[in-house]
Amino acid sequence: MNSYAPAPARDKKRLAYSLVINTNQTTVTLMYILLPSSEAKAIGGTSMQPLQDELTPFRNILSNELLHSKATNLSKNPNNAELIHKLNSEISSSDQLMPIWQRYQGVVYRNLNLTTNDPLDLIYLCSPYLGIAAANTNIPNYKLSFNSNIGDIGKLSNFWAKNLSSHKILSREGVFLDLLTNSQRLILPYPRGSTVYQVDFLNNDRKLIGHFGKEIKGKFLRDFLSYDLSLSMLETLTSLSNAKLTLKRF
Repeated sequence: MNSYAPAPARDKKRLAYSLVINTNQTTVTLMYILLPSSEAKAIGGTSMQPLQDELTPFRNILSNELLHSKATNLSKNPNNAELIHKLNSEISSSDQLMPIWQRYQGVVYRNLNLTTNDPLDLIYLCSPYLGIAAANTNIPNYKLSFNSNIGDIGKLSNFWAKNLSSHKILSREGVFLDLLTNSQRLILPYPRGSTVYQVDFLNNDRKLIGHFGKEIKGKFLRDFLSYDLSLSMLETLTSLSNAKLTLKRF
């Protein structure tokens, strides 16, 4: 089992949620952080401003299809399948909304422990219902998988792979910190000219780790948001967490 050592505290004033790209630390570029969604979610919510962005037309197509079609690959229990279908069919009409950073309750998010002091508008979640959305987005409860097949839409991974490039952060070159799973990376169409820092968490044999990696991922990002957001800090944290940092240019 791996352990995670937090980064040493830094007295230097941290940058305002940006990433220093070059070695002499003179160029600061806005960075987007990409995380997987959470299967575990808080229930309930209140009436709030719903999400409206470039992907809204595609979510409307999905929501409409969910009114009539049951998602596959979510439960082998018939009773659970009916409850899930009811939940998903009410997505478009639900007034029980909650910000993503509060809604998502999985292992990653419990260890990340986001607050309003974090750059919620720069942290994006890759989700089978949302496509991608910022952590401060208000969303209903839902239960879907990228492997789900929905009526005429088909497999959600294929549906979003064709449509994610419409989103503003994926329509132009940028800098990304990629903490997604390998399967989610196949869905994401990084814009040409983008720089991607991909982090994978490994065991002592340098192989990808599963469930325990979620805990490390949350703690890793918590540290990164709490200290000097530089490339050197990113390298320090990946070393401390026995992770692999890969630079990719598109």
